[in-house]
Amino acid sequence: MRVSFAFALLALAGCTMEHRRDEDDAFVSIDTGPLADTFVAVPDATSDAGLDANADAPCPSGFVSCGGSCVRPAEDPTFCGASAACMGYDTCVGNEVCIFGRCELACDPGLTNCLGFCVNTQFDPTHCGASYDTCSGGVACAPGEYCAFGGCASDCPPGLIQCFGRCLDPLSDRQYCGVRSDCTGGAGTCVAGEACSGGRCVDTCPKGQLACGGRCVDPLSDAVYCGAASDCGGGETCAFGQVCVGGTCAASCPAPEIACGARCVDPESDEGYCGADTSCMGGAICESGAVCREGRCVADCAAGSIECGGRCVDPRTDATHCGASSDCTGGVVCGAREGCVDGVCGCVAPERDCGSGCVDVRFDPTSCGGCGVACDRGEVCAGGACMPRSGPGLTGGFGTTWTSYAFREVDCIQEFVPRPGDLFVGRGSSFGAWDIGAETYRAAADSPVAHTAGCSLAYFGGGIFRVTARDVLFYEPPTDTWRTAPLGMDLGAVGMTITDLDSLWSATRDFLVRGSPATSAVGTIAVDGPLTLPRITFDDLTDRLYYASQGSNELRSYDARRDRHRLEGTAPGPIGAAFCSDRAGHLYVGSQTSPAQIWQYTPASGTWRALPVLPGAVTGTTNCGVAEVGALYVAASPGTTLFRLPLDWI
Repeated sequence: MRVSFAFALLALAGCTMEHRRDEDDAFVSIDTGPLADTFVAVPDATSDAGLDANADAPCPSGFVSCGGSCVRPAEDPTFCGASAACMGYDTCVGNEVCIFGRCELACDPGLTNCLGFCVNTQFDPTHCGASYDTCSGGVACAPGEYCAFGGCASDCPPGLIQCFGRCLDPLSDRQYCGVRSDCTGGAGTCVAGEACSGGRCVDTCPKGQLACGGRCVDPLSDAVYCGAASDCGGGETCAFGQVCVGGTCAASCPAPEIACGARCVDPESDEGYCGADTSCMGGAICESGAVCREGRCVADCAAGSIECGGRCVDPRTDATHCGASSDCTGGVVCGAREGCVDGVCGCVAPERDCGSGCVDVRFDPTSCGGCGVACDRGEVCAGGACMPRSGPGLTGGFGTTWTSYAFREVDCIQEFVPRPGDLFVGRGSSFGAWDIGAETYRAAADSPVAHTAGCSLAYFGGGIFRVTARDVLFYEPPTDTWRTAPLGMDLGAVGMTITDLDSLWSATRDFLVRGSPATSAVGTIAVDGPLTLPRITFDDLTDRLYYASQGSNELRSYDARRDRHRLEGTAPGPIGAAFCSDRAGHLYVGSQTSPAQIWQYTPASGTWRALPVLPGAVTGTTNCGVAEVGALYVAASPGTTLFRLPLDWI
């Protein structure tokens, strides 16, 4: 996964900011502090750039509306790198050209500078067949024609698809990498420095391939660079209808191979055309980690692993196929909190089976250090030993009555408030703090990115963080100011923002995402199966991250120290939006089907308890947060009520 959290714009980094106007009359902020490479462009509110972005005729995918026409910001030298609103672009000058959204001095190998555009003259319909060196001698294909291998034709050759007036190979085209036949989906445009290989954006080309024209090519089979040297030169471009076989242009492919995208492929083993027919249709692009065997994409399993349901599992350790045979039969699904050890389900150390299931004897106050060893009230179980609390702490007990507060704006809520602290909340651009002691609200500076239902705010280093699909936001209470840093990619459906002891966390469909505000380091951890509207929280006592999909009954956890995921437990019903922790061994989880119901989950014992039902006509919850001084807060739809339930503490 490609991700670049720009955590450098944080108060803990000691950054300072200066402002100036650039040549396009847009305000630009430049970091002059210790992390001076961070750069954030903020559009001038008085600028008229992008006023035509909402024109009646929408631009096709990959284009934006600028200056009254649809332009491709990945390569347009006038609007290079423009956003969907036609903002934040550069205008290339002199010998510069626009290369995938950035003004550069030269085109990548295999591309030609034609009037300021970097194009592949073998496929560009406006310079079809032009000289690679000088862009001379080309022709503009007639309406309805496409450029393929330097010649205009009425249709694209087998294996190529037509996207916006040109033929392309989605397995290797850097701008339309991995797209479907309707030119949507896939990885899209690869970022600067990446190439397209097998329909996926990669940092470096696989062994035996060259990066030519922004794509990975095999000089032994690529019809444009047939027989090329390491600098992409010295080869030949095969004529229309020819294929490249062993670095030489030929009239046809040797059996049983077929010509797809002007190269010879075996549909029984080719990962780009797995199972394709003679017209190159009906096949599949195998996902990462899969191979094509006998015309079918299957998991590429290492020794000791077997294929089950399209993925590789180790039957000696996999809790969903524990003890399965080589054909994935005969295995069992281990119970909640159980692990698979040498093909047999059971409790995994340091957990033990104490009669009612697996418990973590390091933290369970009813079985502390051993089954049935209970701690006294006022004691906690830490490291398998009962000991007095060092100060006031939450016990897991809760009150019987909710208190409600009428709010004008509350959808996004801080997931944990260390004492004494204020509870920060937001809805849309509105943002403010709820004084827990005085029970009063004070408005703060508007957020630069809207707060939506289900989002959360995380306290770290004296400020408030939020990770969105595209940005990292940081609010500094003493100065009542927001800072925004771009992520560098689109995270898609991002799940909450939380913190553990030293890191920020969020989640996407496929990953837990961890970022360090202190070092800007970022890591991703694959989750057990895709997440839908991810929910995520952290518990200090068990030192585990807990995550779930909305609408699923399954609660999972991740132990970062041992790099281990497990099915933590099964909720009494589908999990809703409310999802938070008291950092003392208890989680609070909302119900999707019963909007007024919140459950308490205790990881050490794997038990679920129902909290008192929220009063009034609650149509749903948006999220929850715990104040360490002893209160659970729940924001309820439609964003006008904040509920409070007292939590016991000593």
